[in-house]
Order: sequence, then structure tokens, then C-alpha cells
Amino acid sequence: MTEIRIDTKRKTAQVTLELRGEKEALEVKLKGYKLTSHDGKTLLELGRVETSREWLNLVIEDFWKPAARKIEVPSFIKAIL
Repeated sequence: MTEIRIDTKRKTAQVTLELRGEKEALEVKLKGYKLTSHDGKTLLELGRVETSREWLNLVIEDFWKPAARKIEVPSFIKAIL
């Protein structure tokens, strides 16, 4: 990872990844997120994810459905995001 930007007001994030064997960096944009709690666990619910690779965007749309975009995170993340 060469860069990460988080906009807590707009609830967006952008990550730049330099991948071995790739000529160009991979850009990943997260458009929207929210933190929720369920059964005492802190969950990060991700919104729309877009990348600089069209084929990867298609994979995300087909296989990473919104219900699967909830990730358990440590509770201290609430203070960061």
C-alpha cells in the first residue's frame, strides 16, 4: 500500500496499491461506509467499491454482494472513522 486517504465527513476512502508484477498501481475507492454495532461487536459496513481495473469491478459486482460487505473491526476504529 503506497497511499490511503479517508474522508470521515463524506464517508469515503481511497487506497493506492503497488502490486508486484503490475505496471500500474491499483486504485481502490470506497464510496460510503458506516459503523454499526451488533451483539456487542463493531461492524464496518462498506458501500460501493470501485477500482481502476474494469475486470475487478465486474468481479466485485458479481461476487461481493452488499450483505457480505460487513466486516467486524476493533472498537477503537469508531474513534478513527
